[in-house]
This record gives sequence, C-alpha cells and structure tokens, in this order.
Amino acid sequence: VNFSLMYNSVGMYQVLKLLNIPVICVMEFFWLGIWYTARVQASLLLILVGVGIATVTEVAFSWPGVVHGGLATVATGVYQILAGTKQKQYDVNAMQLMHYQAPVTALSLTLLALLFDDVPGLMKYHFTVEVVSLIVATAVIAFGVNITVFLIIGRTSPVTYQVVGHFKTCLVLASGFVFLRDPIVMKNIAGIVIAVVGMIWYTSISQRTTVKKKVDDEEIPSKDDPTVQSSVATPAAPQSEDPSEPLLSQGMAPAPEPEVTPLRAVDILIGRSAPQVDRNLQTLFPPPYVPPLPMYTGQAPR
Repeated sequence: VNFSLMYNSVGMYQVLKLLNIPVICVMEFFWLGIWYTARVQASLLLILVGVGIATVTEVAFSWPGVVHGGLATVATGVYQILAGTKQKQYDVNAMQLMHYQAPVTALSLTLLALLFDDVPGLMKYHFTVEVVSLIVATAVIAFGVNITVFLIIGRTSPVTYQVVGHFKTCLVLASGFVFLRDPIVMKNIAGIVIAVVGMIWYTSISQRTTVKKKVDDEEIPSKDDPTVQSSVATPAAPQSEDPSEPLLSQGMAPAPEPEVTPLRAVDILIGRSAPQVDRNLQTLFPPPYVPPLPMYTGQAPR
C-alpha cells in the first residue's frame, strides 16, 4: 500500500487502508467459511464510516496506483489470515512463527531491493552515526510491529487486528490535537467519535461471544475427551441375573440347586426364599420394607 503513494494521493491511501476489513471478511467467508453476524457487520461499518470521515480528504488516483493498492490489500488479507490459521494449525506462538517466517521475509525483501532500489546511489551514501541509529531504531520498531501482528491475530482474529489499527489512527489524530496543537476540525472530531462508538460496540459483541463460547465448551464435553470416548466405545456390559455366571468366569462350578421338597415349595410360594418374588414385593412396597425371613436351609424349623 505504501508503494501506491507514488501514484495516489494520501486520501486514496486511506481508502485502501479502509478496504482491508471488507476484503478480509469476504476472504474469510470463501476461504474459511466464517460469516459475521449482522451486529458485527454494523459495528464494523460504523468504524469504517467514522475513520473515513476523520482521515479521508481529497481522493486522487491513477490506474497504476489502484493496481498496486489493490494487490497490496489482497496480499495483506492473505498474510493476516495465514498468520492466524497457521498458529492454530501447528499450535505455535507468535515468537515461534516469526522464527520461521522472518528469515524468508528478509531474504525475499533483500532480493526485491536489489531489483528495484537504487543500489549504486545507496552505496555512495554517507552513513553517519545518526543515520545508522535511526535505521536500527526503525528495525526494532518494525520487529515490535510484526510481533504485535502475530500476538493480536493469534489471540483474536485479523478483523480485530484491523480494528486495533483504526483505533491507533484515531489516537494519532487526537494526540495531534492535544500535544501538537493541530487545528481542531469538527469533521475530524465527529469521525473519531463515530469510530470509537463502533469500536466499543464491536468489543462488547466480541467479549460476549467469547464468554458464551467458553460456557458452551465447559458444559458440552468435547468428542476428543478420553472419558467421553471410553464411555461411548466401551459400554457397560449388562448385569446378568444368573448368579452362576461369576463362578463360571472364575472356573468354579455353581452350587447344586437344593432339592425341591413340599416344604420348600411352600416357602417359594410365600416368597420367603424366592429372589424374584422378593424383588416384586420391594417394587410393590418400596422402603421402608421389612426384609424377608432367612433363606430355607433344608432343616425343619425347631
């Protein structure tokens, strides 16, 4: 986008910066299937309108500048979406991702500088201590900007990072009014107020969504939970009513059934030693329930 300033005005540059949010939203929809709700879209629209009122002045452009700016806007969207998805895909933090990304970026930019910059004029330039200090300071600040990109996008989203960038723009304008005594223009003040209202609205919606997602994750167990898998994959075996099965599984023969005598038949009929009759009685007469008499032992009562 900065390269487009060679062909476009500053107002067109600000317009291209404002297009980052719509382009990212469209790319996330077709690429990742992410669709923002109507309230989120309304809050983003309010932010874009406010920042546009506060920053966009005259708009002058040329077709080479539009092409450069359009390609830069699409490249920015792809870069920021990948910065978020790759952190989640490979489970890495911002510093780890920069460890792999920074050398590739430095090499590619060095090759582009050799092709497009005035290398002979650069070699003839007289570098002073002040110039070298500014170069080093710029490099440190650029590193901080890059790590901030990965940190914010990794924890939130590319759209949220763009919202933070617009907040920085509003903060720069307000600081100019306060500290640099820039002339106060009501159009800029109105744009800043509208943008800040949209940012507060967007932040509130995002926080409520995050809290709701955490509550849902705590209430609904994940299918990757090993306890859930074990309970589904290995259902509990039904309890058998045959008392001889535990003995057979241990290699022991069940005890022989006692001989049915007339006296035992009477005991079964009245439910003194029949387990099934005993369970039926407990069903009909729930606790407190008087337990049945001891089981018949085969000896006549004294």
